[in-house]
Amino acid sequence: MSSSKPKSFKDAFKKEQAYLDAIINKLQKNHPQYAGKITGKLQDDLKHLGAWYELMVYDWLWKQGKNPVPEPTAPDGKGKPDFVFTSNDKKIYIEVASVQESKKDKESENFLLDQGRATYAAMRERFIDKAGKYESVAIAGDAYVICLGLENSLIEEDVRTCFIANDSYNPLSGKLQAALDGEIFERYNDGSFLVKYKNVSAILVARRNFTLNEEENKLTLGLIQNPYAINEIQPTEFGEILRFVVVAKNEKYFQMAWQN
Repeated sequence: MSSSKPKSFKDAFKKEQAYLDAIINKLQKNHPQYAGKITGKLQDDLKHLGAWYELMVYDWLWKQGKNPVPEPTAPDGKGKPDFVFTSNDKKIYIEVASVQESKKDKESENFLLDQGRATYAAMRERFIDKAGKYESVAIAGDAYVICLGLENSLIEEDVRTCFIANDSYNPLSGKLQAALDGEIFERYNDGSFLVKYKNVSAILVARRNFTLNEEENKLTLGLIQNPYAINEIQPTEFGEILRFVVVAKNEKYFQMAWQN
């Protein structure tokens, strides 16, 4: 006799497929070309995770009344971010990237002590890759937001992770260290020259909601505001989600803090 737990998960997968189909059917009406493209990605094992997060972010934005448009052309005509919507006469472009749990973290005997370091290091690399794109968005006076999907069932805290709070991963020492406000938007290049990603307005961190409650959101999200951004967005642009934002600022100083 089969247990109820496998049945629950089997039912959950059926419901999720129905949920995905509903989003795709909605896309078919206004964006049929994108709907066909994302369906193909969902059927590709190598692209399925990224496509899943892309669809969930679209659905989340749509439910907020943002009316996101898939794959808009960047202002300079080079490349297509995943989504764009208009808010207060400003275009906000969204680029989605997913990060799988590192094999090294999965095999770690001391995962709780290691704090998922390899996974967070990979997440950092994905951010740097995306941060270097679509500079024309900032030049045009619009906002560029990177959404990073963290696929890690072992990390119980939703979005207040060591990656986005006041700790950061130091790849040289292999340890977590206290991070200054805004450090996530900085890096040193090969010549030890400090680079600040001013073209990025904010980061959204999305984590899969692993509960079986179909009424709950499929993603848990948090926002990190970029204190160096050329074009800022309002801290509440995406609603009352957990957010790490600038609470005090002048020409030489700024302070960031968590808000719910």
